[in-house]
Amino acid sequence: ARQTGVPILAHSWDYSDTNPAQKYSFPSKFERYLREYPEVKLIFGHAGGRFDGHMATIALGRGCSNAYVDLSGDSYGFRFIEWLTSKIPNDRILFGTDVTWVDPRTHFARILKADVSSTTKEMIFGKNAVEVFGIKLDG
Repeated sequence: ARQTGVPILAHSWDYSDTNPAQKYSFPSKFERYLREYPEVKLIFGHAGGRFDGHMATIALGRGCSNAYVDLSGDSYGFRFIEWLTSKIPNDRILFGTDVTWVDPRTHFARILKADVSSTTKEMIFGKNAVEVFGIKLDG
């Protein structure tokens, strides 16, 4: 990833009594690598999964400029988008759906209906991904 500039997407989730293996994907487990490889972009799938995982990704998002989150998954807290965009830089939040597990319309709607600026919505829906993945656009 360092040589090619391709970001890494990692599953991230909160600790779970029903799925003990989730402990391996708790966001703070990645902090060492974020700091050791600051030129490598790491995307936390599901933005940490549940509350403690969300809080851990927020801490990393504030402290590591190479930490990103995506919004995929089934965590649908009321005003989650507004809350998350108030906690970490908006240029590090990526649209995600978790399709085929979750109907993508729910993720479109929660961003479209969020009480955030149209600029923030544009960033989440695609502009951030263009930057993170180094996509060259014509024109």
